[in-house]
Amino acid sequence: MAPELFGIEKFNPMKADIWSLGVTMYFIATGKYPFNGLDQKSIRDNILKGLYNEDLIKDPLLRDVIAQCLEPDVYYRADINQILMHRYFCSDQTADRLQCCNTKKSDFIVKPITKSFSKLPKINSHSAFPSFEFKRIMLSKQKSVI
Repeated sequence: MAPELFGIEKFNPMKADIWSLGVTMYFIATGKYPFNGLDQKSIRDNILKGLYNEDLIKDPLLRDVIAQCLEPDVYYRADINQILMHRYFCSDQTADRLQCCNTKKSDFIVKPITKSFSKLPKINSHSAFPSFEFKRIMLSKQKSVI
């Protein structure tokens, strides 16, 4: 949870999303959450102060991106354009790594296998949201002729 969400003042949801991006990137890079503590108060204090272990992130460019995302002061926290223009995402090495992702092999049209959605079983969502439910749809791939 972004530090500004602990207060009662208004907040910028885009900046809070950048914070969440930083937490997610940290977790992907390290397998751990950035903010720890013995109890909720100490975790909250670490979030508000921006105290986390940067040393677990080996790549210095990635460490800098995450630090810009996890800046506790909203005024100094990067926005999405600054993140996307960061050297970590603009370096030749990154472009080479992402090259395989940009190659398009073919188009697919995804269609539901079943024609009657009313026959689909209802599945409850997470127990924290008991009023939400969804239906599982089986999908099949078909090559497009377009």
